[in-house]
Amino acid sequence: MKDSRSAWRTAGIAALVSVVTLAGCMLFGPGVVVDFEATPASGAAPHRVDFAVIVDTTVTSYAWDFGDGETSDEPAPSHVYRSAGTYTVSLSLELADGEAIEVVKEDLVDVGVAAPKLPPAGPLVWLNRNRGEIYSGPRNGGEITTIVSGLQWPDDIAVADGTVYWTADWKVERVNVDGAGRETIFLRWDMPAMAGIAVDPVGGKVYWAYKGDREHGTKIWRSNLDGTGAAIWVSRHEWRC
Repeated sequence: MKDSRSAWRTAGIAALVSVVTLAGCMLFGPGVVVDFEATPASGAAPHRVDFAVIVDTTVTSYAWDFGDGETSDEPAPSHVYRSAGTYTVSLSLELADGEAIEVVKEDLVDVGVAAPKLPPAGPLVWLNRNRGEIYSGPRNGGEITTIVSGLQWPDDIAVADGTVYWTADWKVERVNVDGAGRETIFLRWDMPAMAGIAVDPVGGKVYWAYKGDREHGTKIWRSNLDGTGAAIWVSRHEWRC
């Protein structure tokens, strides 16, 4: 009888800690469900994938491996696959109770050959720093339109997906190429004036720099296309000018 009870306890413990696949999710321990999604899981390079975790308990740390040599510790990262191939993605979690869990999805992301580059579409857009104005005009010549005016100390512009971004004074702003919808997406009065801007429409990021001084050095910031999530990306004191 004693041996029977011992065997029952052993079997019960084994069943309790086993990992079971349930409706596409992974069941860890007593009722802890962990899974993640990749959207979209296929496309042509460069291909952006948004990852989302499905978990019904508190998580203290995340460790993603995207299968192409890149990693992330963000809860819900976005990643751009630059080369064609099939990628296995893994996620390691640490739960609030100290339990470590890993979910691996073989051949999850399928990236095809990069699409051929097409001639640039839309009008030409350029900045006149002296006048503080941004213009647009047809690529084959024709009427020039002023889409932004009254800029103070403008430095640079970048154009992506029908939107013009620029740095001027202490602001990062954007507007549609037709001049509509102008808005400030970032503003900092306590830093030196801004300089330079670049846009990565695939990765969904805007990058800009401060000119720098002896106190602050030079910093490169980045944010989402709408200005949310702004943070210092690179900082170098020796780059001050």
